[in-house]
Amino acid sequence: MHILIAGKDDIARVPDDAPVYVTQAARARIGPTRMPAGLLPNARMISDECARDIMTEVLLAARE
Repeated sequence: MHILIAGKDDIARVPDDAPVYVTQAARARIGPTRMPAGLLPNARMISDECARDIMTEVLLAARE
């Protein structure tokens, strides 16, 4: 898994064949930008473990 932050990272570098999950907030921020064909639908909820992993990555990225 590789996390990119909308508005900070260049999302154009995502390979066209990569499966991508984009949060609703990120979708709003990037607007009509075309994402790869592997765009995963928004999940209504994520597991506690997944949320912890995502927040860990976000906090580590914020330190940089």
